[in-house]
Amino acid sequence: MHHQPGRLVTTFLEGENGTTTAADLRHLAGFLTRLHALDPAGVELPLLPGPGPAPVMPDESLSGSRIRRALHDLDPGECGRLSVLHGDLWPGNTLWQAGHLSAVLGWEDAALGDPLADVGNTRLELLFSQGKGAMHAFTQEYARHRDLNLDRLRFWDLRAALRPCGRLTSWGLEPTVQAQWERRHAWFVRQAGA
Repeated sequence: MHHQPGRLVTTFLEGENGTTTAADLRHLAGFLTRLHALDPAGVELPLLPGPGPAPVMPDESLSGSRIRRALHDLDPGECGRLSVLHGDLWPGNTLWQAGHLSAVLGWEDAALGDPLADVGNTRLELLFSQGKGAMHAFTQEYARHRDLNLDRLRFWDLRAALRPCGRLTSWGLEPTVQAQWERRHAWFVRQAGA
């Protein structure tokens, strides 16, 4: 996919969705570190938006109010320079061919911001789809390439945990899968300190 101001050109690419192996997670973390290392000068993307105001009826099944309180109490710290962010990197937005990452899809949430926003989101998505082992393996691989301040990551994990609040039930998940994701989400929120 090539992006120029006002234009989007797409090409058909063969491949399969998802990541399942340690090598796949290394490729995924490698892609994200290369993306975050790009010079954002001249890239016409919006700044990463904030989480927005709290809804009148917060999703307490996913601890929406508790997450917001914890975010309020945490300092995201200085991100240094802004990075190009994918905004929604998860296994369903990747294509793999012969064991290699051949394409990253779903760039509609791309923005400029703190690279840990992408890391937190990808950690949660990997936890949902593949469990704690995949999430930890991805995090360790990303940390091999870039500085990973775990105190700052807690903030961005909580920002990621806020995204499914009020929306998870509309994702069309099987009831057993939704229940599993709710349990994993609760663990994710606790490990981030909320």
